[in-house]
Amino acid sequence: MELPDGTFVAGETKGLAEAILSDLVHIASTNEWWSYEAGAPIKGDAVDTRWRARMLEAGLLVKRTPTGRVAQAEYTPTGWISRNEHMQKANKIVHRLGAQRLVEGDLNIAPALPKRAVSGQHPEPWLDLVSFVCNDVERDTELVLDWLAMLVTAPTEKPGWHLLLKGEQGTGKNMILDPIKRYLGDMLAVVVGESELASGFTTFLSRRLVQADELVYNTKGATTPRDMYNKIKAWTARGTGLVFVNDKNMKIYSALDLSCWVITSNAPIPLPLERGDRRIMAVETPRVPWPDEEYGKISRWLEHEGGNAAVVAWLHRRWDAMPEVRRDVLRGRAPDTEAKRALIKGSSEGIEGAIRLAIEGEDGVCWPNLMTAEDVMAELKNPVGFHLITDGVRKNQLNLQRIGLALRAAGAVKLFGGAPARDKDRKQYNMWCLRPSMVLMYEALGQGEALIERYRKERTLNTPFSLAADRASDD
Repeated sequence: MELPDGTFVAGETKGLAEAILSDLVHIASTNEWWSYEAGAPIKGDAVDTRWRARMLEAGLLVKRTPTGRVAQAEYTPTGWISRNEHMQKANKIVHRLGAQRLVEGDLNIAPALPKRAVSGQHPEPWLDLVSFVCNDVERDTELVLDWLAMLVTAPTEKPGWHLLLKGEQGTGKNMILDPIKRYLGDMLAVVVGESELASGFTTFLSRRLVQADELVYNTKGATTPRDMYNKIKAWTARGTGLVFVNDKNMKIYSALDLSCWVITSNAPIPLPLERGDRRIMAVETPRVPWPDEEYGKISRWLEHEGGNAAVVAWLHRRWDAMPEVRRDVLRGRAPDTEAKRALIKGSSEGIEGAIRLAIEGEDGVCWPNLMTAEDVMAELKNPVGFHLITDGVRKNQLNLQRIGLALRAAGAVKLFGGAPARDKDRKQYNMWCLRPSMVLMYEALGQGEALIERYRKERTLNTPFSLAADRASDD
């Protein structure tokens, strides 16, 4: 190997030089060095500190004059590396899963993809567990298996929807992912909680599998469930192309958007889904788990009897045999499930959620103190409220902003922003509620299902406080 001054080295000294040059890549955009051994960028000072003593001992840092005489000065390790013709260079750091080490002059720091698993064993114990977690609903089970097959076999393709497994503790939600996490390894699979997702660091976006486990929102100043849903909705979108990763102790870099998300939780509403959600397929797990010994058998089979390899190899074969029409289902909109419909229904917050439930007609008529916009306008015709209507409104030259101000001045609150709610017959409802004090009470009750339960009790006058009695006293 030729040194920067034109001399040659051999033997142990050559081996040291090759080891240094093969480990380090100079990143021009940040003037840092990427170390393959460390798996992270390091400053030039760190390179000098690490290698100076060994390079001095090997005589690599000696400077020579053109005539071959030894100069008084010596190279620094980074100076020696920078002058060597074998130094590796890159423009910047990127993360391109499945691509070569260098991509258009950029250093690709994505880990190598694991080799395909090989096993002829049938993963019956694991398949039984997946079916159990899916409540033995055949359609849900098949969709989950198809999705997992894409995850491990087509790592450069992102699905159009992602999984939410919710239910009682100890049913096996996490265990069905264990073979896949073992196969992918720590550099391609990660388990995160609410604190990591809200921290501002987004290293997880560079992983193939992101398991969001037990999202909890009771920490002071924590991200709200609705905010978390909006974040995850953006991170799970298909077709983004690139995402920017904010990693600790590194400059922000771009990564191919290939993350697959599985949300596992024991909470009734771990993520409040919106009506029309297209990103999440929800599965409700059984209420009663198997006996502990059954999970112990599966765990021993996975770890000690070749089960992990059997699962992944079976998923490879499933993907290979999957017709394109089934693959397209994974690229499209999240399938509708009974668990998802229940989750959307329970996700409606406060008074708006409760009134949506009432409009759907499952709990009878609306409360007596709920009114349509027409009812409120009728109230405004009394001498006290009529002066709030401007001349423009009386002439049917409707000014929506002024009407809204007038309605609110009369104690009305509009319950739906944007498009009006519709019932099953597609009839529009612009719902308003008089008595702001009642609205505050409703909002304090929290989730829509809790509020509707309060409503059921009050309808039967089983509680000391009654909406009907309140209405009568006001009248």
